[in-house]
Amino acid sequence: MARMSRIGGRCGIHSGSGHFKNFEVDNVLLVGGTSVGPLFRAVFYVDPTSGNDQNDGLSWDFPLKSIQAAVNKVVDRLGTLILVGPGKIQENVLLEKNHDAVYIKSVAGPWETQWRPSDGLSGPGAAVHAFTDTNTEAGSATGIGLFVGARGCTIDGFCFDGGGGYVGMVVGDGSGVGDVTQGTSQNAASCRIINCLFNNGNEGTAIPGLVLKGCSSNVIVENNSFEKCDYGVYIASGSGKTNISPIIRNNHFYGCSTYGVYKANENTDINVQVIGNTFLDGSGATMTFAVKLQGTGQHFMAGNRFGCTNSESLSATDFASGNFLSVTGKTTNATYVSEA
Repeated sequence: MARMSRIGGRCGIHSGSGHFKNFEVDNVLLVGGTSVGPLFRAVFYVDPTSGNDQNDGLSWDFPLKSIQAAVNKVVDRLGTLILVGPGKIQENVLLEKNHDAVYIKSVAGPWETQWRPSDGLSGPGAAVHAFTDTNTEAGSATGIGLFVGARGCTIDGFCFDGGGGYVGMVVGDGSGVGDVTQGTSQNAASCRIINCLFNNGNEGTAIPGLVLKGCSSNVIVENNSFEKCDYGVYIASGSGKTNISPIIRNNHFYGCSTYGVYKANENTDINVQVIGNTFLDGSGATMTFAVKLQGTGQHFMAGNRFGCTNSESLSATDFASGNFLSVTGKTTNATYVSEA
């Protein structure tokens, strides 16, 4: 049983039964004694199974059905928490420039809250915001689950199911995302993507699980699993902003058919950091490279563990140190340290 409590009001316990009516938050949310958010100005509740977007969304007794309905209620940039119960999320959600400091959290974890884009025909997320990439490296997708173009947002604990050619999430300035204002008005600086599962079943052609495209500075991707994605994390410059010091840290990549982490061949991105991740070839799926970093900007790769045939392809300006490569047919690991 996971104990969840908060400071500043009533407490609640989630026993895994799917009953969350006592789990309400006004201020600091604590999970296992650790704070996962700031003081929130507003809290909204989403039940994708039995909620109703005509509700006020202020409690589990009157939850909203769609995450977009909760996002649309955000009225300031001083901290909004959106708690999402278990179920299937069939939405294409836009978290845009006026939605700074929003924390969207699955209270049940990724296996119980599955996010798959709408088919565009029905439901609260009927609009499909397709992703079209201008580079030749990544393929286009029929839709995305979530676009984040606001600062200081956190996405925590969802399963992004990209089967059928969907991109789970795009973080950036809107470049390549249909029906989104593109350019400098969008700014995803200091966002976090944590504790999520990305899986597209290797069904597409070079379709990423997560896209960082013009996301501005200091975006953190941490403690996620990327399973059977064509590209796990795809990094490319946007139309208004570049990527400055994104951190890809402590994630697990398994069975990605092409790349685990891929930075496009552009010269404007700065200081991509790939740190402490694990990369494994899947059954019948050998990655072209676990990590491929291109362009003239200096990037950093350290402390990663490679259980795959092809570990990395770096540019001459990149720096790599303290990575561990498994050796086929041996019981020990070979440590390699390479410096540009």
